[in-house]
Amino acid sequence: MSTTRLLDFVAALGFVLIGCIVYTHINTKDCLEFKSISLLERAVIWIANAVIFGIVLLVSYKTLSDVWNQHRYQEENNELKTKIERYQEENNELKTKIERLQEQIKGNDEPTPTKNEEESEERKEFRKDLNNALRNLRPAGVPDIEIPRPHKLKEEFADLHEKEWTSALKSLQKTTKSEDMSIRMLLQTLRDIYSSCCNYSNDEKEEAMQSLLMRITGDNVAKKKLNEQQMMAEVCKQQNRSTARAIEEIRESVFDKNPELVIDHLWKKYVERSVKICRLMSIQSKPMLLDFGPEQNADLNPSIFTTYKATGSKVNFVVWPAMFMQENRELLSKGIVEPIERNIH
Repeated sequence: MSTTRLLDFVAALGFVLIGCIVYTHINTKDCLEFKSISLLERAVIWIANAVIFGIVLLVSYKTLSDVWNQHRYQEENNELKTKIERYQEENNELKTKIERLQEQIKGNDEPTPTKNEEESEERKEFRKDLNNALRNLRPAGVPDIEIPRPHKLKEEFADLHEKEWTSALKSLQKTTKSEDMSIRMLLQTLRDIYSSCCNYSNDEKEEAMQSLLMRITGDNVAKKKLNEQQMMAEVCKQQNRSTARAIEEIRESVFDKNPELVIDHLWKKYVERSVKICRLMSIQSKPMLLDFGPEQNADLNPSIFTTYKATGSKVNFVVWPAMFMQENRELLSKGIVEPIERNIH
């Protein structure tokens, strides 16, 4: 700051002296030397004085400016050095902490062989308990995640076939000119959606399982072992949080897989409702199962599938899947197949 003020003072002094020179040359009545010389000589003297003083002023200003800049750069350099030293100290402290933690972890991971075997058995037992819990009904005390019960989903599934499926079929027939082909396309779409929802749900359950298993450590295995309510609550909570995201991701993946069908808004409505229903089916405490039927030329089982239009005992193609409870194969709703039409002689 003091150097800046000095530079300002030198500049101000220079302007004052220049003003004095100009005044002396213009107003000559107070200067006897200028009265006896010509105007040309006066101009030469004025220019010479101005040049000499300008050079002196410029050199002085440049010298002081260099000194000030050097001082400023030195201060900035010192500040940077101080910061670097501080960061190095912090870095060394972090390295020390990391090494200390690694030593602690290494020490904790060196149990006796007997202890390893015991912990392994505990983990196996815990995994078995968790799998059993996931297959059972959600116990009392676990927060309801507001998903419809199986029989409500059964009604939703029937309504999907009656409304969105029928509308999409009529729309696709305008393009394919074939009812059979349109039915097969809609069934394949539903199969892809159902498979994606099941895989998504299984991944969530596995992730929740791993999260719970990570809580079992060291000597406190027995104390940290979670009961069935806690395990199921963990899974339900995770699936509840991710339901909206799962529906969106699966729906978009189906759209990406069928770019030629996305332009059909009735097909899109069919996809959107199918994804929602299949997602809710897959996260039931007792998951629900869709049976997409037997292969072509297989025998028709009338207790599981009804016929579509034709009559016959052999399957031509599946129109609509049957719905079951996965655990005990309880039939919730029959599927529909188109049989190979029986030849009447």
